[in-house]
Amino acid sequence: MKKSAIVESILRIETHDELRELNEAVNMRWGELDSRALLDFKVGDRVEFTRTKSGQVIRGVVEKINRKTVSLKEDGKAYGYWRVDGACLRKID
Repeated sequence: MKKSAIVESILRIETHDELRELNEAVNMRWGELDSRALLDFKVGDRVEFTRTKSGQVIRGVVEKINRKTVSLKEDGKAYGYWRVDGACLRKID
């Protein structure tokens, strides 16, 4: 199904109950995708992510895989610890 057809279908929803049901389905799918993204990483992997506000690229090493995020230690920083959504991370060499 094309995105435009999905959007048109959403715009035709007329009740709060139907919208609430759609919202729950979207949130459930989003959670599944986030969980799947965490499976791509293991402790010791070198990763990077881009900060949204500044555009700065942060590189580091995975220290722990949490339930919803990945904890990493930033390269070259004594106290540079980050918790990042797995979908935002990219593996590097």
